[in-house]
Amino acid sequence: LVAEGSPLADAVTDFELHLRRDFNISRVEAAELASVGGDELRSKVERADCVYVECGNTFFLHYYLVQTGMKAHLQAFLDRGGLYVGSSAGTICAGKTAAIALWKGWDNPSVVPKIAYDSLDLLGGRSFFPHYSSQWKSLVDSESTSLDHEVVTLTDSQCFSADESGERLLG
Repeated sequence: LVAEGSPLADAVTDFELHLRRDFNISRVEAAELASVGGDELRSKVERADCVYVECGNTFFLHYYLVQTGMKAHLQAFLDRGGLYVGSSAGTICAGKTAAIALWKGWDNPSVVPKIAYDSLDLLGGRSFFPHYSSQWKSLVDSESTSLDHEVVTLTDSQCFSADESGERLLG
């Protein structure tokens, strides 16, 4: 379990209990990316069944995902059948670019040094726009034309799922 350092510790604990109870996921590791890295982070990911990437400031999360080498750890984790769950910023960072977070202006990119917005790209060259509703349609339509890849919009009651049986939008 990887948390981004947001003040949602109770939500993380609740999520961990939910994973253990409802999905029989037994190995849950907590890590705050801003303070954990290198071998310790790799070891936590290797022991986990699920990596839950928390909500919060997308640029903070993206910066530490890049700085800690988490992309390589996550790819190995997914190749062995691990479950990645992203919430808000964690959903954006699962996509091809974290620049999607600039569109709404909800997250402040100046909280960390600026780096390229190339993100994890876990699902084949797509980016994700969470918290979608009709109020964002014209923004997404306009901004997505500058990208060379698909933008998947997700309402707060949807998720994008991919496994060996295929990809699907649920909810």
